[in-house]
Amino acid sequence: MSLSSLLDTITATVCGVAPALVPGIPFAVRRMGDSPMESTRVVDIGAGPPTDTGLVSGSTLDEVRHDMSLSVAYLAADIAHAEDVAPMADVIASDARLIISALRPVTVWQADAASLDVDAANTVTEPITDADGTLLGTRLSIPIIALVR
Repeated sequence: MSLSSLLDTITATVCGVAPALVPGIPFAVRRMGDSPMESTRVVDIGAGPPTDTGLVSGSTLDEVRHDMSLSVAYLAADIAHAEDVAPMADVIASDARLIISALRPVTVWQADAASLDVDAANTVTEPITDADGTLLGTRLSIPIIALVR
């Protein structure tokens, strides 16, 4: 079990989700060097520093906690010009439900983590603006807590 394989699993799972609203814009992985705002539904996962849980200190069963944030960027222009137009808030809410549902089954992550908690209650959206304050889009952030051995 490793953090990198868990991040790969989460990313692949999210990119495999079929959006219910505005299905013509699929989820995509953010490639190194790409701006997170180059297109809509770009998935980016950040992980904070590991925290030793101290549950089984010194044992090969010891677990390390990773606080992660899964972010998905939405460009207002992409959503507005999509073939199947839907309000941005509805698109994001629908995607959040689908992503959370896709990540919850143990079978998705059990090979990479001892535990995975998708913190739906603390899911947030925030505006993305340019330097002048013009609204460009919205970012969905879903907190994830994983215990990795």
